[in-house]
Amino acid sequence: MSVAACCPPPAIVRQAQLPTGQLTLTLGPQSASQDVDSYIGFAARDNAKRGFLFVSHVLGKHVPVAPGRMRAAHDALARTIEVRPGDSFVFVGMAETATGLGYGAFEAFQRLHDASALYVHTTRYWMDPDALTFEESHSHAPYLCLHASLDPGAREQQQAANVLVLVDDELSTGRTFAHLLREYRARYPRVERVHVLTLCDFSGGDGLGNIATSTDAQVSVGALLSGAHAFAPTAAGCANPQLRAQPGRHVDVGLAAEFGRRPVSAALRIEEAEGPSLAQLGQLPARSIKVVGTGEFMHAAYVLGTWLEERGHEVRVQSTTRSPILPGFGAIQSAVGVPDHYGEGVPNFLYNHDPAGQDLTLVCCEGAANAATHGIAEALSARIVQFIYRGGLLELSVL
Repeated sequence: MSVAACCPPPAIVRQAQLPTGQLTLTLGPQSASQDVDSYIGFAARDNAKRGFLFVSHVLGKHVPVAPGRMRAAHDALARTIEVRPGDSFVFVGMAETATGLGYGAFEAFQRLHDASALYVHTTRYWMDPDALTFEESHSHAPYLCLHASLDPGAREQQQAANVLVLVDDELSTGRTFAHLLREYRARYPRVERVHVLTLCDFSGGDGLGNIATSTDAQVSVGALLSGAHAFAPTAAGCANPQLRAQPGRHVDVGLAAEFGRRPVSAALRIEEAEGPSLAQLGQLPARSIKVVGTGEFMHAAYVLGTWLEERGHEVRVQSTTRSPILPGFGAIQSAVGVPDHYGEGVPNFLYNHDPAGQDLTLVCCEGAANAATHGIAEALSARIVQFIYRGGLLELSVL
């Protein structure tokens, strides 16, 4: 046996001195062979509850990412899921950051397996009063809910599912998953196995332990990177924006169910959309295009970006967010304030946006564009792509 075979690579240590404190990340041997810096960066949250942020370079949220790279991450996560005969799955993406990641992992799973599966994401928008509710205690906007399907067949499918797949961009403590899991098992007691999909498990094993202690189901974790983190906060205070990033439980009964706020069973396919606008987009000369999602409405931007990338365009995808981050430090170098498409009245941002970096910017909006959506487009010098379901058919229109 060679020396290399018996001696694992040393752990990788990354340190970031942020205005909110010092973050130390230690990656174990399984992740030490990877190009860590191509997967992850660091930033400072403007949040008194948690002063740091892991910034993914494959997520398509805080930094622009090529759709093909996002798809590779979806595929890698889906390959960590064990499938047994007779299994039925429900995928849950965590709002707002992982709504697109969850849908993408669900679609990747469908490409790999012929198994019963649904996808739904948690949301900060209440559509009916009987939604499952839980809290993300460290968040700037802690109140979350999960909606059930209005279709009897889908409700029965969710009740019968024995495997729950929870998807988030990071696993740091596991407490939010534990909070959700307690409520979920109370409504859906047939869940026997829970598999957590995450780009980065930096909990040092505590995340799996915290989740496992909240349930009698079997719990496992699939992650692209794993290790442990430590954060030493400074005495410098933050603006404590969690008090303003979610002023209350915002009710919007007009949101569409088909994009994942209620369970869906199929991939989002824009090539099946109605209307002439898709043909107009397809006829664009090859160029550099940024496709921007709005808040929780992330996956449509990825799907449109993939469609454009397949037609020869150089595409980058990202999304606006209500997450308040201090620009100018680490992986977050700039911030553009944009209006709130959903009318909740909270500040929204697009980070690391370079107006000169692309020939065209497209802003994807859920439903019809409103004054706030036009404000986003104006702030980004962009055009708007409306995604609207009418009678079960998806219509795209470019404004």
